Amino acid sequence: MKINKMISYFKNYKWNSLFFKYFRVIFSIILISVLIVYMIILFFINETYIKNQSADITNNTNRISYQLDSLLSHISSAHQLIHSDSTVLYYLLTNDNITTAQPHTINHIKNTLSSYTYSQGQHISSVYLYSNKNNYVFSTKHSSSHLDEFFDLTWYEHINNPDRNTNIVFSPSPHAIVSNSLSVIYPLYSSDIQIGVLVFNIDIDSFFRDLINADGNAIIYDTEKNIIYSYNDLYTSALKNAKHSSLNSSEFVISNSNISLCIVQPYENMFGNYSIVFILIITFLLCVAVSFALSVYISSILYNSIAQIAANVQFILEGHTPMPDEYDEITAINKNILQIVTKSNSIETELSKKIVELNKTSVQAMQLQINPHFLFNTLNTMNVIAMTKCTDNTLSEMIILLSDILGNIMDSTNTLVSIHSELVYTKKYVDILLIREMNSFEVEWDIPEQLSGYRVPKFCIQPLVENSFEHGIKQLGANEKKVIKIKLSETKKDIKIEVSNTGPLIAPNKLSELNKQLSDAIIPHKKHIGLKNTNLRIKLIFGEEYGCHIRNTDCGVISSIVIQKIYDNLF
Repeated sequence: MKINKMISYFKNYKWNSLFFKYFRVIFSIILISVLIVYMIILFFINETYIKNQSADITNNTNRISYQLDSLLSHISSAHQLIHSDSTVLYYLLTNDNITTAQPHTINHIKNTLSSYTYSQGQHISSVYLYSNKNNYVFSTKHSSSHLDEFFDLTWYEHINNPDRNTNIVFSPSPHAIVSNSLSVIYPLYSSDIQIGVLVFNIDIDSFFRDLINADGNAIIYDTEKNIIYSYNDLYTSALKNAKHSSLNSSEFVISNSNISLCIVQPYENMFGNYSIVFILIITFLLCVAVSFALSVYISSILYNSIAQIAANVQFILEGHTPMPDEYDEITAINKNILQIVTKSNSIETELSKKIVELNKTSVQAMQLQINPHFLFNTLNTMNVIAMTKCTDNTLSEMIILLSDILGNIMDSTNTLVSIHSELVYTKKYVDILLIREMNSFEVEWDIPEQLSGYRVPKFCIQPLVENSFEHGIKQLGANEKKVIKIKLSETKKDIKIEVSNTGPLIAPNKLSELNKQLSDAIIPHKKHIGLKNTNLRIKLIFGEEYGCHIRNTDCGVISSIVIQKIYDNLF
């Protein structure tokens, strides 16, 4: 039945039908968007994939180069120490028959050479010391012998090669008992005359075995780009022929020798795996098909209801039901909803303006309030001073201070003032209290300079000071320490103002009740009128999450307010 009605609407509305409009728009948006997003995602994933591979091989090259550089630095230091050893120098400078040399001399030389192999574990496989005068080679790992009988002469041929441009040479294994080595050769001189050769043999295969992937290669070059050593010959020929577009390589110059290290491995192209691409394409096509089928299903369910709603709304507004081909159902619904929303928005706008004006009026009215007890006590103190016919200017000073405070209270043009301005009038209020109480208490100020330009509600600090004085300081005996401390601090988005006093603590049940009243923004009455007034003004200006709070501490009571940071550009 629903399908028949939907087909009927299709025939009546034709291309203006809700289904066809949805179908054209949704299908086009989904198809184009998915294709674009799909290609962009694949492109960036592949680029990121390649960059990550490059970054990995660069980091790997730096790490391996650092280890090789550290090893060569150790060998260079060992060369200097061995060359400066007195026993070694004596052996190299004398022409004694080695077979008749003192046993302690031979043992000392062997121990000296062996000490530098043990300190580096498996990396330095052996050390040779050759004497030109004796024509004899000491070896830490294999049998020592005269040069013509020594099993490994690669280093000797290299050092006598006039065309050599590095002191490093690769020594392939001559037989099974010796591993492939990278020999670091140092000629030993005395007064510019060569007296011997020191050779450090690095087990280079072992060095790279745990550092290079199975499909990677490590190549060591000399300064003329001649290959000294290649760990894996998989890509050496490709690099020589410059056919390495599919290879990812990174090169690093070793600082302790005139050689370079190059790490090579093939790029892994994400698009090279055709099965993954095929699966993604099939998944994409299935998503499109499912989206199309789902759109048809939802349209078939909702179409009748939406068409009926459009007809009913039009009937109510116009008083009759037009022919189906005279209007578009979505257009009718949109038009009618727009009229309703416009009226609703107009009403909400007017209501918001009224609320803002009401809040502003409430804030200004509360701002004009002043504690009658403070005003009465101040005037009474002035009367006492006048009756005593005091000759100093105390009375005049109090009149000026009170006049300034009252003038500032009567100025209702600003609900927010700078912290600097607020502190000026707070200090005037404190000065009146000090005169009244004959400086019987102390006031400490902790005000960071950088907060002076932020804005606070007018007369928000004075009620906290008054609360600390009336309910704290005044309750102490004459010999008790009386201190009020005013402290400002800041967080990333808020400013906190704290006023503490050394007076008696508030009973826990009364403290809990007072904080609940402050949290609920109860209209002020009876006690703590100034504090509650300030709390209510703050909540009207900044919102319910801001306001006043009171707590007991080991040293007394702290009244605090938290407000939002607002900077005064005019300060």
